[in-house]
Amino acid sequence: MIRRLAGFLRGSVDALEERNFRLLWIGQTTSGLGDTLVYVALAFAVLALTGSAIDLGLVLAANALPRVILLLVGGVWADRLPRQLLMVGCDVVRGLLQAALAILPLQLLAYRIARLRDLNVDQPRNLAQTVTVE
Repeated sequence: MIRRLAGFLRGSVDALEERNFRLLWIGQTTSGLGDTLVYVALAFAVLALTGSAIDLGLVLAANALPRVILLLVGGVWADRLPRQLLMVGCDVVRGLLQAALAILPLQLLAYRIARLRDLNVDQPRNLAQTVTVE
């Protein structure tokens, strides 16, 4: 049984000796790991900004809903477009969108900090004077 397992592992690693396949495998593995970690980072960002589990659920649903809706359309396009161009294009677009998604919470956090500084939150007696209810 151990020999069969060793033979299986040896045969599995042989494919990585091919340079083009190795580059593809490394790139797709890295991309998949990054895609998975986006949900963890997104959850922490939403909870840090809002502290609401409902907001977290809405953000995750808003992230999953377009994927479910556009999955069939994307499959049709994937069958008709050149594969290499499609793979590279999708990875570039996904990277840009995830970079924007990483920058947006930082900007919102910076806005909140600037807003709190304007209100002088460190002195509670001034907070009651500066906040007006409309």
